[in-house]
Parts: sequence; C-alpha cells; structure tokens
Amino acid sequence: YTLVFIFAAALFIKYRSNRRNAANQVGVQPLSQQIRRKKFSITGNKLLFSDALALEPMALDFLQSLSVNTDIFIVIQVHSDEEQSKVKKLAEECKIIPNYVKEHRFMFCSTENGIKSIIRQLNPDVHFEWNPASIKEMTQYLRKIAYIRLDHDTCVESPRYVDSPLKSRNLVTEYMSIQEVILSMKLTQLDFTI
Repeated sequence: YTLVFIFAAALFIKYRSNRRNAANQVGVQPLSQQIRRKKFSITGNKLLFSDALALEPMALDFLQSLSVNTDIFIVIQVHSDEEQSKVKKLAEECKIIPNYVKEHRFMFCSTENGIKSIIRQLNPDVHFEWNPASIKEMTQYLRKIAYIRLDHDTCVESPRYVDSPLKSRNLVTEYMSIQEVILSMKLTQLDFTI
C-alpha cells in the first residue's frame, strides 16, 4: 500500500507542475484570471425580424453594438418549418450567422411560452425584450432585462416597476428604440454589470 500511495502522490505532483507550466506559457492565462464573456439573449421577433420575416432596418447595427466580448443568443418564435428555414436562410445571407451569432445559438420555438422557457434556461446576463407581458413574467427569473419599446408601443404601460421576489437584484431598463440602445452602447459603453 505504501508503494501505491507514493506512486499516486508522485503522479499528482507531476500533474500539478505540468498544469502550472502550461498556465505560465506566454498567452495562456489560468482559468481564475480569464474574463467571462457576458451572455445576452434577444427575442428576435420584432426586434430583429419583422412579422413578415424580413430583417428589421437596425438589426445588424444592433447586433454589432452588442457583439463585443459577448455571447449572443437569439430566440425566435415561428409557426412552421418553412418559416424557420426562411429566417435561418435570411440570417445566413445577412451574415448574422456566423458574424454575430453562432449557429447553435440561433434558436426557434413555436409558442411565446417556449421563448420564455428558453430564455429562463439560458439565464443571460441581460435579455433584450419588446413584449411588456413577457417582461412581467420573466422579471422573477432574470437578472437584467432591457425593454425596447417599439414605435407602436407608446401607450403601453412600462414594465419597469414590477413587483418581483428578486427585486433587489433585478433591473428593467427601458429604451425608446433600438437606435437608443445602439447610441448608448457607442457613447457610454453601456454597463450591464451584475
């Protein structure tokens, strides 16, 4: 037993020294010093793609402003396989995939509840949403939500002050348009720290 113990201890010491040497190589940081990329999610319907499944005018600028040091997840509600194929093809043609979003982070579902479930499971640092009803339901689960008003939403009550069990850590930030988010990102490097 003593020999087995000595042999195991020697292997462990060699393993630790190899890990330290690998971490000290030029350009390689230990995991404890690596910066975690932020995770942003977007409800793609109406913010990126119109009801007619065409790309919204500011969509590429919006994605470009968000894509620095972040992982972007897009969730889109579609009603058929044909709609899904059309949206995915459009995203590839416009270079949304792979320039801003990796293909496996471009997700589809068939119901509004499906969007909420996917977003809840992703647990993003910030979720970008246009639907006040969805925001009211998701505030109890998400850390930060960026509510982007659409032009026709001017009479909708703001979901900013929602009673939530996580009220102390939850923040709903309201923007009047996608252009306002882009401008905020460019001017102030919009801080979404948690």
